[in-house]
Amino acid sequence: MTIGLRPLKAVRARLAEIKSGRARRLGEGFPDEVRPLVREVDSLLDTSESAVVRERARASDLAHALKTPLQVLAGDVERLNKKGETDIAEGLGSVAATMQRVVDRELTKARLAPGSLSETANVALVVGQVLGVVQRTPNGERLDWTVEVDDSIGIRLGADSLAEALGNLSENAARHASKAVSVSADRREDMIVIMVRDDGDGIAPALLASVIERGVRIDQTGNGAGLGLAIVEDIADADGGRLDLVNENPGFAVSLLLPAQHKDI
Repeated sequence: MTIGLRPLKAVRARLAEIKSGRARRLGEGFPDEVRPLVREVDSLLDTSESAVVRERARASDLAHALKTPLQVLAGDVERLNKKGETDIAEGLGSVAATMQRVVDRELTKARLAPGSLSETANVALVVGQVLGVVQRTPNGERLDWTVEVDDSIGIRLGADSLAEALGNLSENAARHASKAVSVSADRREDMIVIMVRDDGDGIAPALLASVIERGVRIDQTGNGAGLGLAIVEDIADADGGRLDLVNENPGFAVSLLLPAQHKDI
């Protein structure tokens, strides 16, 4: 029995490699007795990843289809405000904001759809790409940026999802920082902790619990939709991680915890 069940042990080990991101499929090299099972599992993985690709494409098409109408609505709101018709402008602005939240929510759901177990990302590479953009924004270019991320750190998450999470966190930090922002990453057992710190005023303790809710905005002077931290938390939750917010007095720190790739890339 031990000898007969040994191929199933090999299948289990290969499935663990797929889950950790070290392999994409079960592949070849199995005895004839388990090859039908292996082919079925690989076929299921192919189908799941194809479904993810289709859902992401549909979400992207939806976003592009609504982009122009939303821009038109924004222009109408601005013109109405200039004419003094503020009540109508406020109503249209509320409708446009609701539509934008729906689009952002659907895009996030599509990106986080299960089925792509083999996606991984090099944290240092993604941090460099994201900060290369944020540092050129009006908020970012006025700040001192410090980055401490080892080139070998890898996570079990797609680069696009990580870039969106880091983009939201770094943009928030740049918006609220006084003089400096730091980004660091280190490994703690089987998790990678990515921390974004700013030297701003932080968040009122009473608001810490609600700030990650969709639509909640601490800074009411900007034009954001209040979705940034909520989207980051969605990304963390979908990958078995979490988002921690801490006032450091002075300053504010956000820790994004994500599962580490089994073997750093």
